[in-house]
Amino acid sequence: SAKAPKAKRQPKPQEDVEEVPFIGGLDPESARRESLKLPEVQQALQQNMSKLQEDKSWVTPTLLNALQSRPDLLQGLSNPRVQEAMALMQRDPEEAKRKFAGDADVAKFLQEFSGLMATHFDVLSKEAPKPVPGAGAPAPVPMGSPAS
Repeated sequence: SAKAPKAKRQPKPQEDVEEVPFIGGLDPESARRESLKLPEVQQALQQNMSKLQEDKSWVTPTLLNALQSRPDLLQGLSNPRVQEAMALMQRDPEEAKRKFAGDADVAKFLQEFSGLMATHFDVLSKEAPKPVPGAGAPAPVPMGSPAS
């Protein structure tokens, strides 16, 4: 039986590959992260952030008492470096991370403050009024039941 001759692989011609420089204000990793941001999500985040700034209902007496009992957090809130870090985090979190990466005081404050706020919002979510059953969409009619 005759075998079909195997096709010889033709070596690919060597092409000179020219490196194209990346021109822009962002390093490649930052550019990649920026490309993952969806405009709709960013807009929703901005709207919710402005709602939190306008609606102070989350600033409860319980939160204020918790802050009063933590002199370390009160001192941190009045620290210009912490204030700068928090403002920068709202505008450009990546830049804030780079700028304050080695600042132990800012890092400790943010860890403690974030823990307090997480606990606070967890408590608020448990205290929030629950939706009243039947107030939304009508309940489904079980199969085989006469519809009224």
